[in-house]
Amino acid sequence: MLLSEDYKKPKFEIFKDSKGQFRFRLIAKNGEIIAQSEGYDTKQGCENGIQSVKENAPIAVIVDLTNGRIKGTVLVSQKVPGTSLNKRSLTLKG
Repeated sequence: MLLSEDYKKPKFEIFKDSKGQFRFRLIAKNGEIIAQSEGYDTKQGCENGIQSVKENAPIAVIVDLTNGRIKGTVLVSQKVPGTSLNKRSLTLKG
């Protein structure tokens, strides 16, 4: 059950598109759609996609394809699965 204060928080919405595929969108606290997924055949696949975004977004860098530069600060506060990274910070300047 959503409480009234939950409507003002960022959230993921799962929905079915016109072709019957499951998709998710990330809604900002101001109500704007800020990201939308590809289509998934199953709801579980869609939920896995949401989990992947939650895990990967905090450590993602910005790749600017308009000038070929990578920039941003990556803060790793825990072990990153599949890597040896642990509690490190890396700053990339483009």
